[in-house]
Amino acid sequence: MKFLHANGLQVGKTAEMHPLMEGRIRDKFYKPTLRHHGFDPMAQSHLPPPGWKPEVPQAKETILSLSEVEDFDKPWGFKGVKGLLMWKLLHEAFPGAKWVVIYRERAEHVQSLLRTGFMNAYTNENGWAKYLNEINAHIATLVNARDVDLTIFSPATLRDDKDNDDYLHGFCEWVGLEYNPRSKKVFDRKLYRRQ
Repeated sequence: MKFLHANGLQVGKTAEMHPLMEGRIRDKFYKPTLRHHGFDPMAQSHLPPPGWKPEVPQAKETILSLSEVEDFDKPWGFKGVKGLLMWKLLHEAFPGAKWVVIYRERAEHVQSLLRTGFMNAYTNENGWAKYLNEINAHIATLVNARDVDLTIFSPATLRDDKDNDDYLHGFCEWVGLEYNPRSKKVFDRKLYRRQ
């Protein structure tokens, strides 16, 4: 998300690269929708089934009202696992959207979850591995959908590969952005120190 923002993606008003639009949509749309249907609003345990599509009247209008986008004619976006859990609803609201699935190695991802304070549904590797299996089932329904414009992106690979301008240029072009070579500094391994 930081890379896309560095290339011009509108993510709402920002403070130190943390998209506020993402937080507004998370807190005022994703969480209430999950809670209303009896699922964990933190999207950590008791998840909806893969391919779930909740009935939410005026979903598109609600998201647009939370978006803080200044120019809807230019690329804009938001991220979040909670949105993945209801991707069919989002796809219906925004059928022309581009979807980016971020790929991380399993062991690295589990360790990251164990270090993240607000991710507290599980306290051991087995619990988070089970969680990732559930998330992967949701991702599979999205990846296998025939009418979704989607790509899979692996930031970890780019932290080691310094000769990646062609790939990054193509990725930005697909999103509808103009690639700025200086933006790849967000993949600098020094920015991702282990705690």
